[in-house]
Amino acid sequence: MHELWCMYPSDYTFLTDFFLIYRLFISPPALLRLLMARFHWALTEDTPQRQIVRVRTFVVLRHWLLNYFEFDFMGYKLLRRTLIQNLKLLNSHPIISSSVRDQRIIQELRRLFQLKRKQYSHNAAQLTLEGSSIKQNRSNRSLQHGMYHPRCIFQYIFGLSVFIVCTSEVT
Repeated sequence: MHELWCMYPSDYTFLTDFFLIYRLFISPPALLRLLMARFHWALTEDTPQRQIVRVRTFVVLRHWLLNYFEFDFMGYKLLRRTLIQNLKLLNSHPIISSSVRDQRIIQELRRLFQLKRKQYSHNAAQLTLEGSSIKQNRSNRSLQHGMYHPRCIFQYIFGLSVFIVCTSEVT
């Protein structure tokens, strides 16, 4: 964890490596608690060193949201709720209220959270619709032909959904 605070802001290789393996030694809620504790600690004084800590913590949170939101946050309602509650609480902190930079940090994290949640919700709804449509298509084909049309190609995308592309009309 110490490397997260001391890294150079542009060391995305380390961030990526960290987020790929951190689950082996800490849970997502515990990581969020540590990141929020670090951010709150950086608000105890408004010194240049603590401003850097806030920016670096922002970089870590932003990276997590941008790259691992679906994996860590979407299946974990308590984690999503905890993040939003912390961001709302931070928004009213006197140091943040008096600093345009810190306000932008919190606003950006909230905006990114909302964007990713909306994006995932839209994708999940679309997958559900496609899944029910595909099931209906499969049933119709099975009933009509006793098997799938031979010119259909089934493509699996990330094991989440099946898209059917037919090279000709089913007769």
